[in-house]
Amino acid sequence: MSNQTITPSLGAGALAGTQITLTPLTNTAKLYLTEFESLNEYQVAGAGAQIAHCPPLVSQVVNFGATSTLSAPFGPTSRVLRVHTDTACCLCIGTSAAPVAVAGVSGVFRMAASQTEYFKVKPGDVLAVIVST
Repeated sequence: MSNQTITPSLGAGALAGTQITLTPLTNTAKLYLTEFESLNEYQVAGAGAQIAHCPPLVSQVVNFGATSTLSAPFGPTSRVLRVHTDTACCLCIGTSAAPVAVAGVSGVFRMAASQTEYFKVKPGDVLAVIVST
């Protein structure tokens, strides 16, 4: 699909003669993955706080839809994974040959749109994700 340019015909209106370019939107959902080596424990106002150690090791964006999609394998020193989704989804984390995200199956987590979670992971594992309701 290509960009389209339209010219409104509003007579003497404020937009008369104005060119408007419409760019098609993609319907691809995105899952943002950030890999960390560890969480550090800090004392904040007398209480312990677990905070991811920055900079992150690796960041990746997984475009997903109605079929289960795999991330790249996690790095050799990755132990903590931050996951943020812009769309409701189901995900599963495991070895590269195993995970398939299917709603309602044991080991599959559901995340709401705009939700962020942290998971403990093993190097070399991958994440599978699929759109959910």
